[in-house]
Amino acid sequence: MAYFLPSLTGKWTFAGFPDTVSMLGRTFHKAVWEHDYDDVVCQYREASPRRSFHLFVKKDGTWEINHVDAFNPDTGVLSLLAHLISDVL
Repeated sequence: MAYFLPSLTGKWTFAGFPDTVSMLGRTFHKAVWEHDYDDVVCQYREASPRRSFHLFVKKDGTWEINHVDAFNPDTGVLSLLAHLISDVL
């Protein structure tokens, strides 16, 4: 399940797409499980198993966070299953 919030946006100032980035006082890792979006070139998830911000880097050189995932599917099998189940319900 995702909790949508008003979009947080900004200019992507990192060189390329490092494995880990820190912004807004939070640490994000490059996403393992990604959904395809036409305007997104890279995705990151906050390094937290629950209530994890999902960061999108867009083709136009900006980033956006517009939701928090109840379960971070990149933090293990149980979180992945919980994420998939909550998306279906």
